[in-house]
Amino acid sequence: MEQDQNAGICFDSSIAFKLLNGAVRSPDAAWIKNERWANLTEKEKEQFPPLCPDFVVEIKSSSDVLFSQENKMAEWLSNGRKLAWLINPAEKFTLVFYNDEVKCISFTETLLGETVLNGFELRPNSIFKL
Repeated sequence: MEQDQNAGICFDSSIAFKLLNGAVRSPDAAWIKNERWANLTEKEKEQFPPLCPDFVVEIKSSSDVLFSQENKMAEWLSNGRKLAWLINPAEKFTLVFYNDEVKCISFTETLLGETVLNGFELRPNSIFKL
């Protein structure tokens, strides 16, 4: 039986993760493969799960400083995340963070889940009406 490689669990900002560096962080949205989540104990799932999500989304608010948000994304990267989006509604662009590069994507372009969430797409301009 072939397993769906996109099988996973989504989280909103009500959860916080304990990262390898000891920091506790709560992204605006996160996704973790089911197999990684299943490896945690029930106690770990109820507290601050000790892992870094496979996919993270942060949304820059008007009170956030872009440089600080970029540092937060770098922290996710250094703690093992695979893909992260920093969505900036005011400026109408998204920074897509990979292990070795950052791309700036216009709101008119479609964001892709790529190899982490194959087939997942998001069009920011259809969500953020400014």
